[in-house]
Amino acid sequence: MAMTQELISKIDEKIEALIDNPEVDYKIGDKSVSAGQKIKQLREMRAELVKNPDADAVFMSFDFDISEFGEDRSQVML
Repeated sequence: MAMTQELISKIDEKIEALIDNPEVDYKIGDKSVSAGQKIKQLREMRAELVKNPDADAVFMSFDFDISEFGEDRSQVML
């Protein structure tokens, strides 16, 4: 249960960061990033954790870093 609360706190921090510093949708080459999708996914993860607090979950966070050549250099694990 403590791990679930910790994950919910991390999700809340990420949601607050997105609210404080809004991002825009963008596309570079054939790669596109929807800023609205980020907050939607965070809210869905949070709702699932609240609904099922005993779940064993690992979340992968993507910090988008796409170069001007369309190279994705961004995958980061939590």
